[in-house]
Amino acid sequence: MVTKEALERRKYYLSGLHSPSLNISEPKKRPKTRIKTVQQRQPKTLREALLQDARARRFEPRAQAQNFVTDTRSTGGKSRRGLSRYEKNLIINHWAMRQNARYALHDSTELRTIVKRKNDSVIGNGLILDPTPDENILGIDEQTLETWANDIKSRFHLWAKSKKSDKTGTNNFYQNMRFYGWQFGRDGEVFIRLHYSDDPTLTNPVQVSFIDPNQVRGDEFTFSLGPQTQDTGIEHDENGKEIAYKVWIEDPQKPGRYKNETIPAFDEKTGLPLMLHGFIPEYVGQKRGYPEFSHGLQDFEDITSYTSSTAKK
Repeated sequence: MVTKEALERRKYYLSGLHSPSLNISEPKKRPKTRIKTVQQRQPKTLREALLQDARARRFEPRAQAQNFVTDTRSTGGKSRRGLSRYEKNLIINHWAMRQNARYALHDSTELRTIVKRKNDSVIGNGLILDPTPDENILGIDEQTLETWANDIKSRFHLWAKSKKSDKTGTNNFYQNMRFYGWQFGRDGEVFIRLHYSDDPTLTNPVQVSFIDPNQVRGDEFTFSLGPQTQDTGIEHDENGKEIAYKVWIEDPQKPGRYKNETIPAFDEKTGLPLMLHGFIPEYVGQKRGYPEFSHGLQDFEDITSYTSSTAKK
């Protein structure tokens, strides 16, 4: 049975008129609220970044760790992995992309296999130096050139197969080639530091070491709209050439602590290179690299989730 009060209410809502007998007041409109996106403060140091990440993983090993990484991306993400969506300006956070790729490389066996397979196909057990000097340019006869080329090849091999070519003595140069390829496939950029030793026991005075991209004091945000000036941790001259690198170096006297160090790209006195930075730019004005498979991170996560759920069944 429909009561009189119900009819009055219906009449009110249909007509928009106020009914004094029922003391029905006009419903208040909900105030518009501005949704603010709270982003975690971007760490300024490598140590701060590692501590924040460790805290996140301590409480919620999976969700918090991913949010800590992906929340630093400002726009252009259709998923928590940071893939792009249609926007007027896509902003790619290289630091966040790099951390996401490192997580994915541990979680996804498919992604790990792809990166390893590429490394095996391109580098294998190490690239072999095969010098081919031009007879017409050097003005030397063919037999002399062949002798010279074989001598250079042998000297390079003696240096490359020795672990003394590595500043830390961990790998020989052929193994470091594979390490370079692995880092490049994972991070999209590699920093190499060159050292020149006066140790008479060395076959060659050149020794190499690697700088982790997270040690470089700066960040890169690539804008699809066009180049933007920012502090990437790399100093450039007026022509855009890299001239110095601002790096966090672990203090040997205080383990776990880092100190600031600016490493020039070339030695002022000798002109010899001191740092090498390898990456493949995709945009004009891009100063640093990001993982080349970053566009597929969400897909690899979906594959991993599907494989895991199938295995549990």
